Amino acid sequence: MLKKLLISIVLISLLMFIIVKMNHKTEQMMKYFPIDNQHEFENASTTISYLPNNNKNNILWQTNSKTTIPQYLRQDVSLLYENGLFKGIQQKWQQDVAKITLEKSFNIKNPSLLMAISFHHAEIHHEDETISSIQQMTSDQLYYNGKSTIFNQPKTKSETEFSIKINEKNNQYLTTVWDNWMSYFQINKEDYRPIPLTDLVVYQDKNLKHFSMSQTEKIVGQLWEGLYENYITLLIDGQEKNHHPMPTILLANDDSHLIVLYEINDEKMRLIQNISK
Repeated sequence: MLKKLLISIVLISLLMFIIVKMNHKTEQMMKYFPIDNQHEFENASTTISYLPNNNKNNILWQTNSKTTIPQYLRQDVSLLYENGLFKGIQQKWQQDVAKITLEKSFNIKNPSLLMAISFHHAEIHHEDETISSIQQMTSDQLYYNGKSTIFNQPKTKSETEFSIKINEKNNQYLTTVWDNWMSYFQINKEDYRPIPLTDLVVYQDKNLKHFSMSQTEKIVGQLWEGLYENYITLLIDGQEKNHHPMPTILLANDDSHLIVLYEINDEKMRLIQNISK
């Protein structure tokens, strides 16, 4: 009798564990649905600010978004990179809300280029049981020379010189990393058009070459769905132990597919997504 009771307890515990893990996995999914033209974001933004009077946490990283009305599911995720390396992630998953706010502060001391990109998403359920979505990308960057010069966009000669210097350093580092990844996966770089992850925000208001704006929205939405499932969830779960380099997106010249190259804990990974016009 006692043995049967113990077996029952173990089985129930295992079932509860599986249910919790499945619910957790569901919450961590970001699903692309056809774009809804009747709804929109009232506002969305990502900002990286310097707090001059706070020596402990002198950088404030914020993300805000608001839909015109509350939606069935709201999801926002923001990724931050410092000098080309992963710095942090913020994300929130909420039902029946219009507004999401994310905020984190931290300290930096060395000369840095901080770059953040955010994806704002809403899942809309209709009375006829169809599902649509709306999406928006925002970004920001901050230059810091480690002393007194802090700016988002260079305005003076010294700021321009500093931005050029640190941009060249970052680009050289990331290009070397990405070339190494392509070599590892035996990818011919001449067959692809590269898009650094943080540059993806350009295609919020601009169509990808050879694609219409509606096709671009679909490609971007499905790309973020893939990124969320295969890359971002690893960061949310804390599986990232090292500050890995920024991922790169490779769009095939024949427009048939794209590849995302990234690295987690020194393990090189790739995500391949087919593109249908």
